[in-house]
Amino acid sequence: MIWICTQLGLFQVTEEGQTRVVQDGLSFVGAMSFRHKIFFVTSDGGIYEKSSGENLSLTARLPWKLSAFNTYESCRLQNDWVFFTPEWGGV
Repeated sequence: MIWICTQLGLFQVTEEGQTRVVQDGLSFVGAMSFRHKIFFVTSDGGIYEKSSGENLSLTARLPWKLSAFNTYESCRLQNDWVFFTPEWGGV
């Protein structure tokens, strides 16, 4: 399964090659998997969780906003999701 984060929404490409809209109307800028779940972050700082067979749900909100243009990279360090921007790196 392939996940595609765009400024127009979140899309999924299935094993059969079908593309489906998971969520539209939000700008998704990153994704990270952790313990059989996948988490997505939006440009307005929302963190969404997707579990197998469940709908996408908002689980947390960052105290700052991100964008694909000012986020250089993200990574996981143990249980922390770190974002690197031109100004700083934050968890």
